[in-house]
Amino acid sequence: MIWRCWLLACATTFAVAAPPAPTNNYVAVAGTWDADWVGVLDVIMGDDLRLDPTSSQPKGFLSRVRTGSPGSLEDPTGSFLIFDGPRAAFRLRVPEWRSVDSFGFFALERRKGSRAVARLEFTRPAGAARAIPLARRVIATRNGLAHVHYETPQPDLGLAGGELRLVYESPDFASAFVGEIRVDRLGEKVGAHRDGCVACPPRLLSWQQARAPDGITLHSLLVAVAQTGDKSTDVVPAWLVQPAPTGATAPLPLVVVVQDPVDPLNSLEALGMAGRPEYAVAPALARSGNAVLVVQLAGGDRDGNLHRLGALIEEVTRGSFARHAHVSFDADRLGILGYGDGAKLARALAQRDAHLRHVVILDAGDPRDAAMPGDRVRVIAIPFGIASRPQLEAIAKFFAGKGALQESPVDSVARARARIAEDAREFESATGRSPLAQGAR
Repeated sequence: MIWRCWLLACATTFAVAAPPAPTNNYVAVAGTWDADWVGVLDVIMGDDLRLDPTSSQPKGFLSRVRTGSPGSLEDPTGSFLIFDGPRAAFRLRVPEWRSVDSFGFFALERRKGSRAVARLEFTRPAGAARAIPLARRVIATRNGLAHVHYETPQPDLGLAGGELRLVYESPDFASAFVGEIRVDRLGEKVGAHRDGCVACPPRLLSWQQARAPDGITLHSLLVAVAQTGDKSTDVVPAWLVQPAPTGATAPLPLVVVVQDPVDPLNSLEALGMAGRPEYAVAPALARSGNAVLVVQLAGGDRDGNLHRLGALIEEVTRGSFARHAHVSFDADRLGILGYGDGAKLARALAQRDAHLRHVVILDAGDPRDAAMPGDRVRVIAIPFGIASRPQLEAIAKFFAGKGALQESPVDSVARARARIAEDAREFESATGRSPLAQGAR
């Protein structure tokens, strides 16, 4: 339910008048996020996938074909979407900003002498339909049945700004049996028949927008950065808070906010949607005219998270999002802000990518890394990373180029750490409980 609450919290915090349809916004389906790819695939295809009017009717929910499971011969009636006739036809809308390079689906057929036929075509507005070949491959057989995978053999189709139409007919049975519909092989485990990559070029998979008062726009994004079959490795959720337009055409300063990845509410708190309001740095940054990119990272994989951060920034500033969002960013005012393990990631990424011109570390424990250029990094010694409103306003103005930011001396950082440790010992001595057990970090 935590994930399902994100959309509701967004509407509360930003007073969104018309949130996206819940079936097309991953914060509304994340109650099933832990069930492999079911949540993320529901977001990516969502309302874009629908039945063609010529199709037989399914006997179950259409969402069955976007769960990440291709079906099973051990349980065909429970793992395939069954239709009340032999014809299953689908339409999939492909937005202009989305590029589809491959398409496939799974079906249940007769093992020998199958008469099943699959046809795929792509149509752009006011254009003629383009037939796209499908290759058929039997992946398993059992008791006279075959589990079949159809897929486009041509790599890098580059389909955008149109509609895919799939028609599948299986006259051998009274019902068509369809398993997973797979776009760009998302959710497919890397196996012997194909290679994957752990550092792919970024690809925008999902993009939703919500309007808020005062002209603020919230962009909800899913970006693919790898192709391994593991969801937490392959896809990065992120949110871009775009400040109200001022009438000027100058590019916006961009601040990447990296909270502690070990906290499941880190992005919600940074956006001010849930959790503790004292961690809501994104609204304060946006009020000063900054665009704010809040990223959701998984904990424990520092090198992988560094790649995900870099790929996400590339997509937002130079990729499909940048080309279609009609927003530009100032290359001289790109910054990154981090707390806890997020501070370590922010520091490491800034060391690697010099285009991140400004770095703020909200951290009460670590002194400045000697390898960081002193004119780029500001270390703010704040117990538990909780910044006061004046401190947040000063940080926001610093990123927006509207003021200087006085960092904490290294010795004060060390003193802050010692003071926190002493306070914790006194609390535990007086109560018999650790302050961490009370929700403090």
